[in-house]
Amino acid sequence: MEGQANKRAKRSPLSREEIAHIIALKKRKEHIQLLHFKKSLIYKIQNIFNMCCFFVFWELIICFFGPCKYQIHFSERVYPKYGNDYDANNKPNVAELKILDVNNQLHHLVVDAFIQVPPHFSRFILGSDFLLGKQLKAGIENCDSKFRLYNASPLILLSFFALLVSFIAYASNLNHNAYSLTAISILNGIILLAICAM
Repeated sequence: MEGQANKRAKRSPLSREEIAHIIALKKRKEHIQLLHFKKSLIYKIQNIFNMCCFFVFWELIICFFGPCKYQIHFSERVYPKYGNDYDANNKPNVAELKILDVNNQLHHLVVDAFIQVPPHFSRFILGSDFLLGKQLKAGIENCDSKFRLYNASPLILLSFFALLVSFIAYASNLNHNAYSLTAISILNGIILLAICAM
């Protein structure tokens, strides 16, 4: 008798209308929370910061593949590294060029082409982006092609990664959640600091 008294009363299942009403209440509550979050200062600051990072990363990539700011420098020494391929005149291709300029700064160019190695004390140009001033590519005398600087590879890779993550996050509306928006902002901040430190 005692065991039957302690038994829980059987629950009756909710009807479809009651379930629909509960779901509507939860959606309304989530919508109100989202509206309050969108009005908050932290939401606006983080989204503005993320959009600024987005444009900085795009600017780096556009300057790498397109127009950028060029500066003229003069070389003191040029150190070529030859590859394994040879042209019809039995000249090897230049895999890399290390150029020491007159300010004792070493610039490492990834060439991988059949070019004439520039002489010592020749003119060369360095291309950098407009916002951060990061050197991305270089051109040498008597050659129309622009060559990638070895140090530019991590910058471009990080920029592509940050753009991809930001695009996926904003396309999935993850910026409507406080935790995911903070995570995106921290990731963009870390990548921006890493790019500035390089």
